[in-house]
Formats: sequence, structure tokens, C-alpha cells
Amino acid sequence: MVFCMGGVSYTELKEMDLAEFAEAEKARLLWQTVWNKEPSKNE
Repeated sequence: MVFCMGGVSYTELKEMDLAEFAEAEKARLLWQTVWNKEPSKNE
């Protein structure tokens, strides 16, 4: 996540508990598969 998103730092990742990590991982997967592919409303 640190290398592909640029949002979560190593320090933040290291301090996460398992629930927080699972939530961040789900958000990353949604970003890569759904949110990032949605057409822009300005186009």
C-alpha cells in the first residue's frame, strides 16, 4: 500500500491494528477496481 497509493506511510501502516489494516486494504482494492475507473463528472 505504501508503494502503490502514496497515501499511507510506513509509520502509519506499522501502527495499524488488524481491523484498521483490513479497512485500508478494502479501500485500496476498491480504489484500484472501482473508484479509479469511474468516469469523471466533468467529461
